[in-house]
Amino acid sequence: MLKKQPNILLIFVDNQPAKMLGCSGNKEIHTPNLDRLAENGVRFNEAYCPNAMCSPCRASVLTGLMPSQHGVHTWLNDNMIAEWPKDWNTLEEFPTLPELLAHAGYDTALIGKYHLGIADKPQNGFKEWITLQVGHVQSFYDNQMIVNGDRLTHQGHSVDFFTEQAADYIRRRDGNSENPFFMFLTYPAPYGHWPSIKGEPTNEFASLYNETPFQSVPLPIRRSSDLVAQPIISSTHLRVVITQSRKVIGKLRKTIKFARIRIVGHFLLPDQQPVD
Repeated sequence: MLKKQPNILLIFVDNQPAKMLGCSGNKEIHTPNLDRLAENGVRFNEAYCPNAMCSPCRASVLTGLMPSQHGVHTWLNDNMIAEWPKDWNTLEEFPTLPELLAHAGYDTALIGKYHLGIADKPQNGFKEWITLQVGHVQSFYDNQMIVNGDRLTHQGHSVDFFTEQAADYIRRRDGNSENPFFMFLTYPAPYGHWPSIKGEPTNEFASLYNETPFQSVPLPIRRSSDLVAQPIISSTHLRVVITQSRKVIGKLRKTIKFARIRIVGHFLLPDQQPVD
């Protein structure tokens, strides 16, 4: 019945400022696939995140509400998970985008970071459910994953894991599925919070930034008693943050083309994606 409806792939990332894109004029950053999307799609240059933390922004994307309306004002502390209500879902009282699309005949998938409640089972209208057990990113490696009820430890990079899962989901549909799909692909990267950015980056694109001065990055400062500005972020931290998601978009575009799934449009939202 809804065969002519478009598939929707919504990619959501952690801590990706608009200025950290080549298409925004940054000459230090290598984002060829995102730049290609920007060149051929639509850019919303005046869109802003509703909150500085990740959980509230995810809640706003799924509900269309501001944090003052849905009540999620900061990141959820996984260290207190034993005190959370059973099967806690912070958005349970609100209709969500995947629920509305499911009612309209869409197959729905969450692949990536959830961080809006208990992640043991599908929430908020999602059918396919592939996520992290813990929302707060401690490391990009050796993460505990939940794959449609099965639990496993993925030793490799979490961005690669979720990319493979998303590509596999698209391949399995092979362009001939009866229903369209909505996929909320939520990467736990580039990120920028301790301890996940501790030490030198080890992913395959880290060497691209070995000699980068990062003059395009405005550093946060600490004010001493005499009001002298003191940088508090090192170039090592910046290299870790910006090398996490290089190949993601290119791989997904190839998979979509191979599966004969039509792309009817795409867009980029600027400004800072949240960190928790």
